Amino acid sequence: MIVVPEPEPRSVRPSLPEIKWHFIGHLQKSNINKLIAVTILYMLETADSVKLADKVNSTWQKKGPSQRLKIMVQINTSGEDRKHGLPPEETVEHIIKKCPSLEFVGLMTGPNPDFQVVIPYLHLFHLDTSCSLFSGQIEVVSTNVRIGTLAETKDPNGASQAHSFV
Repeated sequence: MIVVPEPEPRSVRPSLPEIKWHFIGHLQKSNINKLIAVTILYMLETADSVKLADKVNSTWQKKGPSQRLKIMVQINTSGEDRKHGLPPEETVEHIIKKCPSLEFVGLMTGPNPDFQVVIPYLHLFHLDTSCSLFSGQIEVVSTNVRIGTLAETKDPNGASQAHSFV
């Protein structure tokens, strides 16, 4: 996960003022304040729990921006325990009804051969989608295409972790 250690990525802001930053990755509640401090934050693509949505909502409210923060619910299409995400129904309804500072805009899912799981929700909620596997993006007509890697780091166990951006 990338959380910018300073309030703004200085190298981006002056040269590209039109940048709309999408946060992609597992967000821990302890890092929400750091994320919300980024002034070019446009969307959180990985809300994976009601508790996280509530904390983001209250923190965004305290910041006081006039626009709601766009948010996608991360769903687990694979059913794998090690993957983040949840069934979208309860979380989507909760965000719409209980999080006035958040604007629910779509669903996010990681790579999985079964992208068909997402399609019924697209029609039900009239949603944007964000998938991390290009062939899956084409199959479900993803509206956000994640095409690059901003950084690659090693976790404490030495495993490589790529951090994507839109």
